[in-house]
Amino acid sequence: MELGTVILLIVPETRLIGMYISLLMMVAFTIYVSGIIFRVYDRYPCPCGGLFSKIGWKKHFRVNLLLTLIAGIGVVLMEINS
Repeated sequence: MELGTVILLIVPETRLIGMYISLLMMVAFTIYVSGIIFRVYDRYPCPCGGLFSKIGWKKHFRVNLLLTLIAGIGVVLMEINS
């Protein structure tokens, strides 16, 4: 899914679709991480690798919110310019 989205973002004719999919994936992942913070799951999901394994879930959630906001701004700007 992620690689397909990258391809959509690279091709100018499909870039807006790629931006919407990127925003949707960020929203979904942010909701998933919020479920971890609010203990919605019976089992604790495995941690992410790399940098995010060292920052904790609350900081991870804040990073996700920031990236979701950036993706949303990108969609709005692309819609205005099209």
